[in-house]
Amino acid sequence: TENLPQYLARVQEKAEPLALKYLKIDLPRNFTEWMDEAKNQILKMDASSLKPVTDFAKKISSKGLTLFLWFFGLLIVPVLLIYFLRDWESLKERAASYFPLAYRDYLLEKFQQVDEVLAAFIRGQLTVCIILGLLYSIGLLMVGVNMAVVIGMVSGLALIIPYFGTAVGIVAGSIMSLLENGFSWQLVGVWVVFAVAQTIESYFITPKIVGKKVGLSPVAVILAILIGVDLLGFFGILVAVPAAAVLNVFIKDALQQYRHSKFFLQKPPEK
Repeated sequence: TENLPQYLARVQEKAEPLALKYLKIDLPRNFTEWMDEAKNQILKMDASSLKPVTDFAKKISSKGLTLFLWFFGLLIVPVLLIYFLRDWESLKERAASYFPLAYRDYLLEKFQQVDEVLAAFIRGQLTVCIILGLLYSIGLLMVGVNMAVVIGMVSGLALIIPYFGTAVGIVAGSIMSLLENGFSWQLVGVWVVFAVAQTIESYFITPKIVGKKVGLSPVAVILAILIGVDLLGFFGILVAVPAAAVLNVFIKDALQQYRHSKFFLQKPPEK
């Protein structure tokens, strides 16, 4: 607000000779008068009245930056992945060179076990996604929703982010049902399909499949998720099972060392 009159004066000062030099015309007087009037109006303007405009501009610029960073990340992640995969062995050797010699073999063995556990977790999670996609598709076909297989499989694959796939499926299935039949029993059927499938996934599929692959019992998987939610909220859902699996690697080793310790193996005192 304070500087714009100067900018307009500069435009007016530069525009007149440029128009005369390159266009061979004199700017009409009303252009100059319009510029002067604009400057006067701006000088009279209350800065607070521009706040909605500036807030809107901030929001647009913030969203634009977020979108740009998202696209940038989408492009850069495959590039980084290629370089990491190419240099993975050398990176592991370099990281291992910083471990103390006395503990190097032990730590490398543990990190190898952690790597295997996390790989098993990812395979288990993808298996759960495919199974849920099939369950969603079958359920939506039973209630007669159009594009049931597409909605079901996309929702299942989106479950790589916990509960996100369920939200996507409910929204997409509900919209499709409303477009076809409006408010009807079919809409209720869509909600029932996702509620039943989510219950089966939470209490049976994930504990059995993911828990088995990472070496955790179904009870341990459920407890890990409950603790993760309580401590870290939604982020806790994402990291609960892999964190518990990694922790289990070191707990099992600690228990094994404990069972082979002198304290554990010593005989009871004679009476």
